[in-house]
Amino acid sequence: MLTLFWPGLLAGSATAQSGTDLVDLVVQWSSGRFRAPVHCEVDGVLKLGVRRVTIEPLKIPGRPPNLVVRFTDLHPGEASRCVDSRGQPNPNLSGSLQLRLPGRAHPETAARDFRQTLKRKKGFEFAIVEGIVKIEPVGQPEQPPRLVNFRGGEARIGLIYPATDEARELKSFKSQRKFVMSLKAPSGETLHMPLFEPTAR
Repeated sequence: MLTLFWPGLLAGSATAQSGTDLVDLVVQWSSGRFRAPVHCEVDGVLKLGVRRVTIEPLKIPGRPPNLVVRFTDLHPGEASRCVDSRGQPNPNLSGSLQLRLPGRAHPETAARDFRQTLKRKKGFEFAIVEGIVKIEPVGQPEQPPRLVNFRGGEARIGLIYPATDEARELKSFKSQRKFVMSLKAPSGETLHMPLFEPTAR
């Protein structure tokens, strides 16, 4: 059974907020200070760490809010490599992207549209307005970092399905909020990662 979470958002009270529309609800649902698992090898030992990914609203006067996705440098130090749970290279990322949810719904149908879209699509698609990400292979000095322009690309933030690679990768992390984020640049460069928001202690 797939469990859906609306952090900080009660379905019955969402429409009570004056002027709240679908964009507002999706921005609120998506925002948070997340982590993404990353395994880095140091002195021959593979250690589990996390990448910091912040997703937060960008308020624009007179316009619907956008989302800003920020990647914090891993500072891998002496790591000889970093990989994901499947053993695939997991590069160091830094930079930020600005996302926009296409369209705008009327406040009176916002909560219903939000629920129906999440139930049907299990997430939301965004247009990438602008942003450059520095992608740097870990432990491979012969491969210089690349600056990838994601402007004009596509993004998706969605729920994680049970029995998937993403669900297994996040199984050991206790969190009420687990998402999967995909980012695709016009060049074809793709970033795909599971995210969790640490549970407050």
